[in-house]
Amino acid sequence: MPDGSAGAPRGTPAEGAGRHWWYQLKAADFEACQLPATVDRLHVPPGW
Repeated sequence: MPDGSAGAPRGTPAEGAGRHWWYQLKAADFEACQLPATVDRLHVPPGW
């Protein structure tokens, strides 16, 4: 049974589907999926 602790992936990059567990997220990954400042009638708060 796993101990629940976080850490580096166990196994090898050859395991799993398409090496997705081995991809390292970068700032650009998060920036590319942000919503625009205005969506319909909703806006980000001033100074956001």
